[in-house]
Amino acid sequence: MKLLVVGLSLVALGVGILFAALLSASSAQLTQVGAVGCVVILFLPICFGAGSGQLVTWGMVMAGVLLLAAAVLQWLLLKRQEEKHSQ
Repeated sequence: MKLLVVGLSLVALGVGILFAALLSASSAQLTQVGAVGCVVILFLPICFGAGSGQLVTWGMVMAGVLLLAAAVLQWLLLKRQEEKHSQ
């Protein structure tokens, strides 16, 4: 239950930051906006994006880096758990 609250809080924080960035942009300037999200189901990441092409590309690269970091962290934790149980 605690993780659900943390997850929903992080989603709300991300949406809030997105809206704060939109509101802080001056209407006299041309502003480009892009958003990217990823969902991992079992071992398959599903990424999506919308907005400016260049910003979505950078967002997808960053999402890929974060997914890779999460996979490495999960592998390290699993390896540590296996070593703990084998002793």
